[in-house]
Amino acid sequence: MIDAIVATHEARFRDLDPLLPPRHPLPKAASGRTPILVDGAVGYPYRIRIDADTPAADWNTLDEHRIVARVGGPDPVASMDALLAGWAEEVHANATAQDQDSAAMFGWPSRDNAMTPLFLDRGLIPLRVLAARPANWPSLQAPTPAVIRPITEEDLDDLVDLHVEQVRWGIPFGGSYVRARTAEMARGHYASRLEHDQPWTWIAEHHGRPVGMVTVTPPEQAGWLTELSSASTPAYLGTTVVRVGHRANGVGTALVAHAHNALERAGVDLILLHYAPLNPLSAPFWHRHGYRPLWNWWAISPALRLRRGNGR
Repeated sequence: MIDAIVATHEARFRDLDPLLPPRHPLPKAASGRTPILVDGAVGYPYRIRIDADTPAADWNTLDEHRIVARVGGPDPVASMDALLAGWAEEVHANATAQDQDSAAMFGWPSRDNAMTPLFLDRGLIPLRVLAARPANWPSLQAPTPAVIRPITEEDLDDLVDLHVEQVRWGIPFGGSYVRARTAEMARGHYASRLEHDQPWTWIAEHHGRPVGMVTVTPPEQAGWLTELSSASTPAYLGTTVVRVGHRANGVGTALVAHAHNALERAGVDLILLHYAPLNPLSAPFWHRHGYRPLWNWWAISPALRLRRGNGR
């Protein structure tokens, strides 16, 4: 029964979006968990605890309730509705009112519009989007007073400041958190990048001062993306930030174009990144650069706010 659900689920995804992975099997780790099984759908709920003293804590709540979902059957909307009901009961059975730094969250293809009303009914919002841009898409060009160059050890303090600025900028839109050790963790991260011959990180410099940066995860380090797209050599565009006061003058466009050119020379066939759809600058900027939504990460925080249904 579960194999049939997964097969129908994969066929539906292939019809939804050619950039979705052609195969979407259940992860091996799911086999040891107790599934929620309803007519036409199966889900494996799980929980992630994130250490506040890690880089991941900048972009996630510390206690996340998630579900691996596969939906098939003749009425996938009804099947998803029943699966969400079961997941909500699971979340409410395990979350507590003290878990304020928590969320109920899961990813689903952006183009599956039929499911959107169900997610909204549960109180979920699209907190984060994974957007995709095929390689060799024409890059935007814009005049800028900034010079784009690779990072050096002398940039480390500025890299940390820029990283913290990006995290702080995202707080009003959900999904970003300045933790007690955010700056310290960032320093270690960028110091480790500097140890490589190719750090895949560039600075925008204006009048001798770093005013922006962009980071990239190349294909050999981005294997996790193959589970989310049909690309054979995907890469990830990470931290992209321009200091307040230097935005809207072409710095961001120049940084992104530089990163795109480097990735295309490396043979990448798809570039992916996350942005916050509630941020009024992010979506327009990235869409102009050829990115379009591939996956939405739907979330509600704290986790107990996930609605069980019927207004509960």
